[in-house]
Amino acid sequence: MQPILGITLVCLLVCSTAVAVESRSGAAPCEARSFDFGQKAVGWKHQPLSKLTRDTVDTLKQEEGRTVLHADAHGSASLYVARFKKVAVY
Repeated sequence: MQPILGITLVCLLVCSTAVAVESRSGAAPCEARSFDFGQKAVGWKHQPLSKLTRDTVDTLKQEEGRTVLHADAHGSASLYVARFKKVAVY
């Protein structure tokens, strides 16, 4: 399995498990948030995976009225991440 695919699957599993546990704990309802690549406030950043490989070349493009991330990876590896801000729980 490719490392990026494996990391993605693990993240999805952890997030879905956390949501299932939280939904039974009586926590406040979720609010939808937009993580559109075109919004500066989200704080998307390039994150290299290794100093031994070249970085993926990431560019933002307009496609069908939306801002999308175009990643060009030829023998390279990196991530594009946005850090979540803590939300007050009541």
